[in-house]
This record gives sequence, structure tokens and C-alpha cells, in this order.
Amino acid sequence: MVLYHGTYKFIEQINIKRGNKRTDFGQGFYLGDSLQCAKDWAVDRFPEKGVAPTVMVYEVDEAIFSAGTLNLLKFDIHSKEWLEFVKLNRRKDLPKSEKPRHSHDMVYGRVANDRAADTIAEFVDGDISWEDALQQIKTVPDVFQLSLHTPLSLEYIKAIEFWQLLNNEWQCHKCT
Repeated sequence: MVLYHGTYKFIEQINIKRGNKRTDFGQGFYLGDSLQCAKDWAVDRFPEKGVAPTVMVYEVDEAIFSAGTLNLLKFDIHSKEWLEFVKLNRRKDLPKSEKPRHSHDMVYGRVANDRAADTIAEFVDGDISWEDALQQIKTVPDVFQLSLHTPLSLEYIKAIEFWQLLNNEWQCHKCT
């Protein structure tokens, strides 16, 4: 399986502790199944001059989903369980220094992307029910993500190429 990570530079070594703690699946290294979403993220998230928006392309061993060697949590659909897990990780009332909110090596599931962010925030704040939140989120296009949370999880991915936006043109480079 090929997955993408939008950033502002080539990543030589993944640091799973660098990510934001209050994201869908908690602090970790996130990959998605949409090249376009990764390009958009790299451009929109890092607009500073002097950086080259970059999309890292990784090959992921699909055996992780069935081998049982990793503590993998998988959400195939938007569900109450998915929503509660996202809520657990996005809660703002807990200190940022708190330890990880789960012990999974990897988490796979749908993205609560920008179009769903307001709905998720309303649910986290207790302003709407999980039923209403899921109904609103059903209109969000299906984009999946895989988050890596432990050093062991990094053993199952390999960088194969990267794209950089240079002179307003995306250029592809092979990883060595």
C-alpha cells in the first residue's frame, strides 16, 4: 500500500514525538491515502518563504493489518467508536504534557479533515450528540489515514520517493 505525508522538507528520519498531541489518533506520524490531500497540506500548512512543500511517499507492508505483530486499532467506517476515539485524542481540557492517551502501535481509519473539524469540535465540547456528529460527517469524502505511534511501527514503512514544489511545479525524486 502506498501512503503520503505532507510536510515542508525531506524527512530523513521519522520522529513520532514531533507531531501535535491533539490530533485524530493522538501524537504520532501520519500518512494518508490521498496524494492530493498531502500536497494541499504541505502547501497550506507551510506557506513560509524559503521552504519547499514536500510530500513523502511511503510503501507500507499491508501484512500489518493481519499479522497480529502490532497493536493495531482499525476503524473501517465512521462510527461511534471512531468518534469517541477522536474525541479522546482531541480533548483540550487535558494538559499537553500528558502521556499518550492510548497504547496502540498504529491506528488506521478515516480522516476527520478540515470539513469535519467544526463538527468534531462541537462533539468534543459536548454541543452535539455523537449521532448528530456522525450524520454531519457522512458528507465528508472518504480519506483514510494511518498513524504510527511507536518505534516498532516504523519498521513496517519505507520511503520510496518524495515530491517537492519547486518553481510552482511538483517534481518527483526517488529515495535511495
